[in-house]
This record gives sequence, C-alpha cells and structure tokens, in this order.
Amino acid sequence: MYFLTGWPRKLRCPLRSGEEPFHIRPNSRGSFFAVLSDTQVGVWFGRPSVLIVSYTESAKAASRCGPYRLAEWKGDDTMLAIATASGHLLLFAVLRGRKEGFLYEPLYPKGTPHSQGPPGSKGERSVPALTLEQKDRVDLEAPITSLASVREQLAVSTADGRLHLLRWSDAAGSRTAVGLHAVPFAVDLRSCRGGPVSGFEHTHIRDMELCETLNGFAVVLDDGRLGFLSPATDFTRLQGVWAPSVTDGLCVAANNKYRLLAFGCASGSVLVYTIDGETGSMLLSHKLHLTPKHYPDMWNKTGAVKLVRWSPDCSVVVVSWTQGGLSLWSVFGGHLVCTLTEDFMYRSDGAKRDPLKITCVGWGAEGYHLWALTGMKAAQGVCGSPRRASILQFSFLRSSSAVSRDVNTQEHVFLVGEDRVYVARGDPPQVAPPATASPTFGALLGHRHWHVVQVCSSSPHA
Repeated sequence: MYFLTGWPRKLRCPLRSGEEPFHIRPNSRGSFFAVLSDTQVGVWFGRPSVLIVSYTESAKAASRCGPYRLAEWKGDDTMLAIATASGHLLLFAVLRGRKEGFLYEPLYPKGTPHSQGPPGSKGERSVPALTLEQKDRVDLEAPITSLASVREQLAVSTADGRLHLLRWSDAAGSRTAVGLHAVPFAVDLRSCRGGPVSGFEHTHIRDMELCETLNGFAVVLDDGRLGFLSPATDFTRLQGVWAPSVTDGLCVAANNKYRLLAFGCASGSVLVYTIDGETGSMLLSHKLHLTPKHYPDMWNKTGAVKLVRWSPDCSVVVVSWTQGGLSLWSVFGGHLVCTLTEDFMYRSDGAKRDPLKITCVGWGAEGYHLWALTGMKAAQGVCGSPRRASILQFSFLRSSSAVSRDVNTQEHVFLVGEDRVYVARGDPPQVAPPATASPTFGALLGHRHWHVVQVCSSSPHA
C-alpha cells in the first residue's frame, strides 16, 4: 500500500531561455534521472535531488538532427541513448570522475553510527561526479517512437514500421532491423507458425516496453491494437500475439514481478493483461478505471490515459490522463490515491481551478518519490518575468505490514517513508478512565494515534 504525504516539492531545472523539460527517464534503480528539453539533457541524482551534469547540443547539430524527444539508460548506467525528432539516435557515455571525486559528500558528527560505517559506505551515500561524452550517432531515417534497453543491446521502433536492434558498444556497425509486416501475428503463438498475416503492413509501434520475465516486448500499435512480441533478444525468430477487440490503446507498462502488462486506453481505462503459459495468448486479468459512483463526471475530468508506470517493487501502478489527474492502484486493482479530489490542484488566475496535468513521470529508488513533469507552460512570476521550469516530486509512505504474515500484528500499522516511520498500535481499550486520569487520557480513548520516528539521514554538502 502506498500513501501520498505532504505537498509535492518543486525542483528548479536550469534550461535555455524558452525551453522547458518534457521528458524524464530514471535508470533501472531510480538513482539517476535523465531530464530532456529540446536541446539539453541533464542527469540528476535521486537523493539528494541535485543536478549532476548537463549537455547542450550545438545549434548546428540541433538543426541537423532535430530536437530531443526520448531517452533510455543502459542497464549498468554507463551509457545513455537520446532519440531526436528527425530519426537520429545519439549515444552518450556516462563517465565517472576519479575514484574519490564526489560533488556532494555527507558530513556526520564524530562518534555517530554513520561516521563509523564500513569502508566505502561514505561513497555509497555521496553524489558522484559525472560527465557526458557523445560516442555515436546513428540515422534511422524515420522518426523514433520508443526505446527499450535489452542487456547489451538497444531496441528502437520507428514510424516506418520497423524494429531495430543495436549494440550499445557499436550502434552504427551492429544494427539489424525487421519490418512489422514480416512478423507473424496471431491471437496465440500456435497460430503464428503459419507465417505473417495481413493487417500489419501499414502500421508501426507507438509505445513499447520490455518485460524481462516474459522475454518480450509489450507494444501498442499506432492503430490502437495491443500486442506482445517475443523473444526480445533474437529478431530473426520474432513472433507476435495481439489482444482482439481492442483498438484504442495508447501506452504500456510492464510488471516484471507479476508478469503483467498494463495498457492505457483512449477510453480512460487501463487494461491489465497476462500471457497464458500454454498458448502464449494475451488474457485480460483486470481493468483499472475510476467508477462513476465516486467520480460522476469522470470522463470530463480525465479524458484518455496519458501514461502508466509501475513502482520499483511492482506493487502499485501510477496513471495520468490527458485532461489532468494522477491516480494509484495496487497491483491487482485496489484504488489507493487520486488527485481529482482537488488535493493537488492550484489556481492559475485566482478564480479557476486547473487540474494537475502530468505528462511524464519516473519513480525514485524504492518508490518513496515520484518525479513528475507537468504539461502547463511556466506561469508568469513577479513583474511579468517567466518562472523557471520545475520538476514536481511527490513523496509516498509505504505500508510494511501489508506483507506481514503475523496475524497477531494485523491491528498495528507501520508506514515507512524515506526518512521517518509512522507507527499506529491500534485502538486503545475502551475502559473508563480512572478518577485521577488527566483530560488527555480520556481524549485518547477510541482513537488511533500515530507515533512518528525520525530516521537520521545524511546531510550532503558541496
């Protein structure tokens, strides 16, 4: 179980005049975040939330390759791929400084447990110094629609209906490609053996995400159909299955732990599929949607699904819509959080409430933070000057008792945050207070009380 806590923080993002961040991509552990604007990429550290390094494209290169659009990390964080609007793929090496080179290091008083940690523990809590060095540039001759890292390779889908597989170490010399029209598609893997089928000649992949535990890609086609391609590492044997009767898919997210594929749709719902172990067909597991019982004006408030992202522990999924709103569901459909109750709305003109429009998100390490970019243009600041673009950072508490098997502790609730723990020990017994009891004692009866324990955190300094 996840619970929002407090108001979201704003992280100021230094960019060129007129540019705003529109894409954010965390690495596999959520410790680094790549933030894109049209001609600039910045690499941020997760905790503390600080900008480590930024790279700005030259005017000549930007005019030739077009503005940035997407980013993807290599699994070991040593490389970063950026796709541009004109179909170029830029590969950057993420280089670390000298062994003891850090931008920020934690300082602890002498004698504290942190100061007496094992050798190397200080470096694990420090912010490393990084540099970005462009290594390769590949022209795929068509707009790039999605990226997915597959171990030592990078899968790239393009708007001309092709799926490319490149090696991170030699993208230009190792590229292989397959046309979507040549991939056998069917409702199950047994029917795929008959060869390619009609209906996929003039389509391409709109969104794609790797599911490692299923060894394949969950894909959304540009005509709204949903599919799954496997195997992920050998395009010469690529086969596809698709979900019948669905034609309004927009985006996808894969859950590696529970082997689930969540597809956001134009209807405003999220369809969660699993892959049948015997036939390989896509089976609908459950649907995530806001019910009219709780949100009578749901469609007018949300519109189509904008994005879907699973948490690092794969236990919750976050959903955002084109017309605004942010919501969380548990892995099997329990509704946890929704900002449409106006808890996270703000006034743009002093009178009208505008919904919080989230265009891109990325989970931080362990799921305690959610980094988000909004679709609203920067508002005017004091004296008409434009405000700097910012990143929103939502904070969450996680319930540790949700996975407890001790039935004797079910009345207790433990919520764990990044730097504190909330403990509730159940309702006090309903007994009459003694004659000498204070008014405070009587007020406590019948109510749950939270005990907040602050956990010592590092204090990084430059």
